[in-house]
Amino acid sequence: MRKTLLAGTAAVMLVTSQLPAQAAAQAAPTDLQLSWSETAHGQIQVRWNDNGEANRVYRQYDDSDDLMLLARSGAAGTNEKLVLTDFFDAKRTSRILVTTVDAAGVESPAINSAWFDSLRPTAPVLTNADPLPDQSLRLRWTQAATPADTTPGDPLDRPSSESTVGPVIWWTEADAAKTEFFLKPAGTTSAAVPPRPRPYPISVIGSNEWGTTRASTSVTFATMALTFAVPATNEFGRGMWMTGVVGAQDCGPTLPTCRKNYPVSMTLQTRADATKPWSYFGRYVEDGQYQTLANALGSQQYRMTVPSWKYLDDSHWTVTAPVSTSARYSATKTRFFTAWFNKRSATVGQVVKLAVWIKPEATVRADLQWWDGKVWHHGAYVQLVKGKGALNIKASGRGTTRSWRVLVPKMSYYGKPIEATGSRAFKLAVS
Repeated sequence: MRKTLLAGTAAVMLVTSQLPAQAAAQAAPTDLQLSWSETAHGQIQVRWNDNGEANRVYRQYDDSDDLMLLARSGAAGTNEKLVLTDFFDAKRTSRILVTTVDAAGVESPAINSAWFDSLRPTAPVLTNADPLPDQSLRLRWTQAATPADTTPGDPLDRPSSESTVGPVIWWTEADAAKTEFFLKPAGTTSAAVPPRPRPYPISVIGSNEWGTTRASTSVTFATMALTFAVPATNEFGRGMWMTGVVGAQDCGPTLPTCRKNYPVSMTLQTRADATKPWSYFGRYVEDGQYQTLANALGSQQYRMTVPSWKYLDDSHWTVTAPVSTSARYSATKTRFFTAWFNKRSATVGQVVKLAVWIKPEATVRADLQWWDGKVWHHGAYVQLVKGKGALNIKASGRGTTRSWRVLVPKMSYYGKPIEATGSRAFKLAVS
C-alpha cells in the first residue's frame, strides 16, 4: 500500500484473462490505467481504450475466482469510470478487470490491472481528553502500525506522508451535516482542538487514500451546569443548607439530550472577603439537585467549584472544563442561648438578675437596652467573659411593662467577623 515516493499516475501492465462463456472473436480493451480521481475524494478512476463498444468493469480478489460487477458503460459513453473505495475489502488484495460487450451481448476477454492492496490505517485508540485553560481540548491516542504492504509499488499506492490521524468534530445541524477535521501526519499521538461552542461530539480517526478508521471510544466536550445558593444570614454554630444543581450537560444544537445523572465531585471554598485567597472547606460528590449542610462559623464568602471532570459510560467519555460559581456571602450572627431576667415581674426597687450566654464564647461588653415603642435605648452594660455574663439591676418605672434585649457588638472569631446581634426581646413588668 505504501511506498516512499510515487510521481504522477502509474499505468498498469496489460494482462488479459478469459471470462467464462466469452466469445474469443470479441476484442478486449487496451491500455487499462488506474489512478486516484483528482476531483472525487475516495474514488478510483479507471480508464481504457476500445473500438467504441460497451464495457463492463469488474473487481476480483486474489483468493477467489468470483467477479463483482462495479460499473457499466454504453457504447456511446466515455472509456472511464469512477469506482468507490467502499467496494474493496481492507484485508484482501484486488484487481480491476474491464471487458467490451458487442451489440449482441457477447463479452470479450478481460484486460486486468496489476494486483493492489486496499489497506486502511489501524484504528486509533483514544487514551485521554483534557480541557485546557483556554477552553480548547487536548486529545491523546495511540495507533498501531498499518499492516505490511503485500503489493509494494502497486498503481494505487500513495506516499506515506499523505496518511493522517487526528480529531474530528462531528457537527450536526438541522438541515445539513458538517465536520471539522484537525488532522496531523500519521505517527502523531496528540492534538489540541481549538475552542468551539460546547457541547460537541468528537473522535479520533486515521485516514489514507482508501478511507478512514475511527477510534471505538468517542468524547463529548460538554458543559458543567453548576448553581449554588447559601442563606443570607445564620446564627453561629448552626447548620446552614447550601443548595444548587450540578451536572454535565451535553444538550445543544449538536446533541438532543441533556445528562445530569453522573456523579460529580465538587469542592466548597471559603474566604473572609475579596482581598483574601480562597481556602478549602469540604468536598462533596453530588448528582443533579443537591443540598449540603455546613456550620456557620463566621461571616464569609462561599463558592462551589468543579475541576476538570470526566465520566466514561461504556465507550463514551463525557468531559467538562473546570467551573466555579461566583462568590456568595453569608453573614453570621451571635447565637444566644440565654438572654433574660430571672423574673418576669418585680416591684419597684426589687433586684432582678440578667443572665447572658452566647456563642462564640467571646469576651465582650454587651449592651442591655429597653424599647420605648419606637427605638431602643441604652440601659446598662454587661460584661461577658468567655461568652457568659450576669448583671443585677433594680426595677423601676412603677406600673410599666417594658421590652428589653441584649445587643452584642460586632466581633471577630478566628479572623471572621460576627455581626452585631440583638437577642430576642424579653419583658419585665414593674408594680
